[in-house]
Amino acid sequence: MTDQEIKIEYFHTEKEYLAATRLYLLSSSNLLIRIGIFCVLLMVGGLMVGIVIEDFPLWAPIAFALLLATSLLYNTLVQAPTKYFRGDAKFRDKHELTASDEGIGIKTPQIDAKIAWTLYTRVVEGKDLFLLMYGKDLPTMTLIPKRAFKNSQQEQEFLNLARRHISHYTRFGHGNSRRIEESSYKPNSLNPPDWR
Repeated sequence: MTDQEIKIEYFHTEKEYLAATRLYLLSSSNLLIRIGIFCVLLMVGGLMVGIVIEDFPLWAPIAFALLLATSLLYNTLVQAPTKYFRGDAKFRDKHELTASDEGIGIKTPQIDAKIAWTLYTRVVEGKDLFLLMYGKDLPTMTLIPKRAFKNSQQEQEFLNLARRHISHYTRFGHGNSRRIEESSYKPNSLNPPDWR
């Protein structure tokens, strides 16, 4: 363990918040299963309506079910998070985050919180951000954009710190934290193998 503190500052962007919401939904297997079951039930219901009602085109209820499922996903992944982001003033504030072995401190003009690592249940790493998840029945997230870190070394130190205190880690996409591991790789030869 180390007593080193990692300090970063950032403003949230709407694009990052939408990406975080999608990452959150994709990392939640229960939610994905529920959405899948709902879509299957819509399709079965559409087929049943087409079979029960004579002279009713079979494609119409299927098309309606697909349209309903698409609009539900659009609302869940784009429209609702956009409204929430634009309507909540805390997203427009400057965030100062301090991470150490003691926990995470988050400070804005409206918030001054110290959060113990034990509150968080998992870390989800996306291409451009980290999500620290907490809560069981109504999970919540702390969004940390990777662009806030000074360099890839500071980003890796944060990830190591988070993984040391939070056992469940999931990675989606091609995260920037891989840069440190890949930069140490040196090939034996730059010439391709002779396949003759």
